[in-house]
Amino acid sequence: MKLQINRTEFMKHWQIAERCISSKSAINALTGVLVKAVNEAGESIVRLEATDLKTSVKCVAGGALTEEEGEVVLPVKTVGELIKKAPSDIFTLSITDGKGIIISGRNRYRFTTYSTGEFP
Repeated sequence: MKLQINRTEFMKHWQIAERCISSKSAINALTGVLVKAVNEAGESIVRLEATDLKTSVKCVAGGALTEEEGEVVLPVKTVGELIKKAPSDIFTLSITDGKGIIISGRNRYRFTTYSTGEFP
């Protein structure tokens, strides 16, 4: 999966999903946001899903263009902090074999993702 992200627009939707998550869960997938990136009818759609098993949030994120389709569960605290710290407003998020990379300008941030099979 590979996304081109505009931080200002994307963060509005990311923070909605982030508020739904409990950071004290023993299940890793519950401390993450499920991201589904697809191209439907020539249109790039990125969906965010989050849950704490009591409350669920699903939204279509603005400010993200799908370069390669895929789905992944991103660790909410780690990725949220990296997005906020990215030096440029436009950056790339790519996932390969459970490993994520955010490329912003000359900076590269690496992190590990969670399995989508564990997400409820």
